[in-house]
Amino acid sequence: MKIYIHLALLLCAMSPMAWADPEAAPAVPGAQTGSSSAVVPGVAPGAPGSQSGTGLPFSGTSTGSALAAESMKVVDWAATRTQDLLSTALASIGVKYRRGASDPSVGFDCSGFVRHVYKEAMGLLLPHNAYSMSLQGKPVAMADLQPGDLVFFNTLKKQFSHVGIYLGDDRFIHAPSHGKSVEVDKLSDSYWTRHFNGARRIDTEAAAAAPAAQP
Repeated sequence: MKIYIHLALLLCAMSPMAWADPEAAPAVPGAQTGSSSAVVPGVAPGAPGSQSGTGLPFSGTSTGSALAAESMKVVDWAATRTQDLLSTALASIGVKYRRGASDPSVGFDCSGFVRHVYKEAMGLLLPHNAYSMSLQGKPVAMADLQPGDLVFFNTLKKQFSHVGIYLGDDRFIHAPSHGKSVEVDKLSDSYWTRHFNGARRIDTEAAAAAPAAQP
C-alpha cells in the first residue's frame, strides 16, 4: 500500500510533458509495443477491476495528472483486495483445528488456514508450512504491521512454528491448536508477545500477477 501511495505522489510531481514523450516514459517489462497500455506478465486480460485489458486498474493515459489519478485507483484496488482477504479470514471463525488440514469443511491447522485464505481471496497458493511461509514476501517490523500481514510465533520451541494473519488494531486471526477453533487474539497478550517471531508482507500486486492457484 505504501508503495502505491509513494508512486502516486511521485507521479503528481512529474511534468505531464515528460510522460507525453514516448521516449521519456519508463519501460514496463512485458509491455506490448505500440499499445496505449502496458500488459503485465501473468495478469489475465480483463481481470476484475482492470481497464484496457490489463489486470491492474489503470488505463495507461499519457498525461501526468491523469496518471496520478489512475495511480490512486491502484491504491483503492489494493485496499479492496486486502478487505477481501480479511473477510475470507473472518468467515472461518469457529472452524475446528485439525492438523494437516486446509479445508473449512474438514478443519485447519495454522498454516492450512492461512493457505486457504490467501488462495480464496488472492488466488495465491502459499506453502502449507509456517516456516516455509516465513520465507515468502518481505519482513515487516511489528510497529509497521498492516492488515493482511502474516505474523509468526515460536510455539513449539522452534522458530516460525505458528502463523496467523494480522487484522489491525493489535489483533490477529489464526487456527490455534488441537481442541480449539479459528479465533481472534491480541498481539499484546503476554503469551503472544513473548513468542512473537516476526512478520512478513505478501505483496498484493505480486499476488495479482501470480498464476491462478490450483487445488
